[in-house]
Amino acid sequence: MTVSTLFYVGRPLIVAFVALAMIESPIAAQQDKQAQTGKTSAKDTNIKNESDRNSATPPDEATATRKAARAHDKSTEGICEIRIHNFTYLKVKIFVDGQYLALVAPYGQVTITGDAGTKLQIYERADFINSTEYKFWPAANYNCEAGQQFDEGLTL
Repeated sequence: MTVSTLFYVGRPLIVAFVALAMIESPIAAQQDKQAQTGKTSAKDTNIKNESDRNSATPPDEATATRKAARAHDKSTEGICEIRIHNFTYLKVKIFVDGQYLALVAPYGQVTITGDAGTKLQIYERADFINSTEYKFWPAANYNCEAGQQFDEGLTL
């Protein structure tokens, strides 16, 4: 075999190896959470409020926080993103700092943003009609810095 023949034979193998390394990189950086069953009648310390309704009057902090300032173009400090990938057939509730924020569809994805310099606790739970629940443990804590991106994968 000549050198050029070895190059053409080995080239697909090298391309496959490089592609596999590129695919595995983002997956390795992902935090996976596996569900654990429980009863919804028990008090869940990770949840402060699970209503999806807005209050008629805003809380005091809603007009004075950096989030409020950013909403009114008074802050450009940046944000971080937490992408939650639901690899299950379940509808999963997303809680941020104990407050209900979103519902991620089966096999869907939700992106949560946080202001740079803040800390966020992300917790997920799937409720069932028969009062059973799946909790995705552990609740994750993030220190947001501008431009950061985090991934969470929810599995059964």
